[in-house]
Amino acid sequence: MTNIDMVLEKVEQVKGYLRMLERNCQFSLEDIQTKESAKLITERCLFLLAQSVIDLVDVLIICKKFRRPSSARDSFDVLFRENVISFETTENMQSFVGFRNLLSHEYSTMDYTKVYEVLQKVPKHVKQLLEDIDKLNI
Repeated sequence: MTNIDMVLEKVEQVKGYLRMLERNCQFSLEDIQTKESAKLITERCLFLLAQSVIDLVDVLIICKKFRRPSSARDSFDVLFRENVISFETTENMQSFVGFRNLLSHEYSTMDYTKVYEVLQKVPKHVKQLLEDIDKLNI
């Protein structure tokens, strides 16, 4: 499998998790705050989407032979500096990576208002990232 094939595979993976999020996470704030199943489904869908975005960006950076990032957050700086994504997309994706870290390590203290806010914003932000990557004509 070539690097280009791996990028295209990761793009499809991100799209799949985005569809899963949009299909399965149509919860209200009250649902997310009070229903255990809504909490778990939403957290898992957001985590999988975030991880797939990180994987996509890592493979893209390797494929394009860009500077090696020092962290997942730095990966988006690399894409910004290479004129692949906008500053706004960089900030949005870095926030999403930070949120993924919260999902990974802070279950007992999770702020479900924040989870709901992320759920409302992230699909648009990820779609913008995919549009920007698509402009590379890989």
